[in-house]
Amino acid sequence: MSLSMERMNDAEINEALSKVLDIVETEQEREFVSNAELFDQLIKAFSLESNLVPTSIAKDYVGVHLGILYEDNDFNLLLKSFKNNQKLDPFYALKIINDARDKFRKLANINECVIDEFSDKGCIVVGDLHGNFNDLCHLIEKYGIPGAHYKFIFNGDIVDRGAKQVEVLLTILYSFLVRPDQVFINRGNHEDISMNSSRLFEPNFLTSCKNCYSKYGQAVFESVNGLFATLPLATTLESKSGNYRYFVVHGGISDTLDLDFVYSKLDRFRFDSISLVRPKQKDAKAVTEMLWSDPIRVEDGVVYPQQAKKSTGCYFNKHRNIGCIFGSDVTEKFCKKYCYNGIIRSHEVRSRGFSEDHTRCFTIFSASYYCGADNYGSVFKFVPKDTCFEVYTYKNLPGDLSSLIFERNTFLLKHFKSMIQAKEKFLMSRFKVFDFKNNGTIPTDIWADIVSKAFNSEISTRHLKSIKDFLCECETNLDCVNYTSLFGKSNRVRSREEKQFLDLVTSLFEILDRNNDKKISVTEAKHALDMVNRKLGTNFLVQHDCFSFIKQMDKNGDNHVDLDEFMQAFIESEYKRNEYDLLDSDDSDDSDVQIFKL
Repeated sequence: MSLSMERMNDAEINEALSKVLDIVETEQEREFVSNAELFDQLIKAFSLESNLVPTSIAKDYVGVHLGILYEDNDFNLLLKSFKNNQKLDPFYALKIINDARDKFRKLANINECVIDEFSDKGCIVVGDLHGNFNDLCHLIEKYGIPGAHYKFIFNGDIVDRGAKQVEVLLTILYSFLVRPDQVFINRGNHEDISMNSSRLFEPNFLTSCKNCYSKYGQAVFESVNGLFATLPLATTLESKSGNYRYFVVHGGISDTLDLDFVYSKLDRFRFDSISLVRPKQKDAKAVTEMLWSDPIRVEDGVVYPQQAKKSTGCYFNKHRNIGCIFGSDVTEKFCKKYCYNGIIRSHEVRSRGFSEDHTRCFTIFSASYYCGADNYGSVFKFVPKDTCFEVYTYKNLPGDLSSLIFERNTFLLKHFKSMIQAKEKFLMSRFKVFDFKNNGTIPTDIWADIVSKAFNSEISTRHLKSIKDFLCECETNLDCVNYTSLFGKSNRVRSREEKQFLDLVTSLFEILDRNNDKKISVTEAKHALDMVNRKLGTNFLVQHDCFSFIKQMDKNGDNHVDLDEFMQAFIESEYKRNEYDLLDSDDSDDSDVQIFKL
């Protein structure tokens, strides 16, 4: 059965898809962390500072012109132009980015946002936006220009995945430049050059920069990633009267996080383009814990994530393969030690846009309809005199975006199905135990229970039963599932290894394609080989070998290499490598060569 528009609106299915989104998103980030070291090497080898930087405003530019000073009037003009789908000239964009970076460099690792009951109206805490421009506009319409009426704290993950990432970032940065003492921006785990270049998070920020600024996209991308390294790691939000004091951080904490060390000794500026995988140094460990960690929470009597087993303690985050998971006891001890009323974090999508994970730990997520899911977005509102904060929830679905949501949900189900297929050996062994008639079918309840346990109960049997028709063939009248249909060749989704291979090759192509014209030229090939020589110490003959590089891949003889030609060259290379491995193997007759097919 295929996903239909009518069934897509079913509340039970939407709830199940939200759970699938959690699993898929976490798996994508775990895959990214696992391949981070290799990807960092690609970034280091090929992504140097771009020599294509605008020196002035383009002569044919017809968009909004900004003054030398940062003012509300220009902010409104900028916002209006973005609403009308106009692009800001890259010269202006780079000025905003570089000016903001210079100011962030002067800030402490943990910023201070103090609410004065006599001069301040309050503070709005915003969670992940992920390039959702409509939600940002909605918040500005409700609370005014950030910093003008209410102080604003943006708690990281501003970019990646959304349709207008560049516009969201520039809008927030401009508001910061107008009132740098009223607008606060924390770094999230997606404010990282490797994350922003990974095809796991499409559309990623690198793609958005290139689509927005074409030949200057690389320069904008590199400038922004220089800025990301300067962002503070957290913000202390407190009322001057002492009514409340909260620790606002993107990911979370650990049982060993030392804020005194973070305040005074941690050098956050060195964590620019590296992925922090299981760091051993104290400063690297602190950064990963603050940007990547998750609270252990209990929902309907079930502990999440399942690796925790109980709601207390602190453990390495196997769920993400980075950071940690921390229990309510860790939160309580941390808040007492540093005199906080609680912790406000983001990092995880929530169906209501927010959650109370512990008595003193709260999650806020501000992108509604995130990745096509049916979730709300939320913000926290603090006012000077109250001891509690208000929660404002919303959904913004401008126009008819049902087809977009349909496509995203179809993607989620396909990806989830590939994850199920990756567990074929385990699942088939369990399914067959209950296949008493040996006809490939088992009761739905048993099927759902086995699959749920395969994912450590991160998705419930109730949710699996609501989407079973989209995953495999079912006998509705008999309340049975044909489990063999999950793994048939016609139903098989490209394996994770194949997808990782193709994504990596595509990412490499996009890095080499510096002017974003969707093809690699001789000049770009020369630049690539020169970078390899200088960075990796190789001795390629740049002038000679770049022509060989192009000639070997250029199938249509136009002296350029497009993505299909580039991909095919890698596929053939992989095939030959496997072929040579088989020739050298003693038992080659019994082996299979796996060819990656497009």
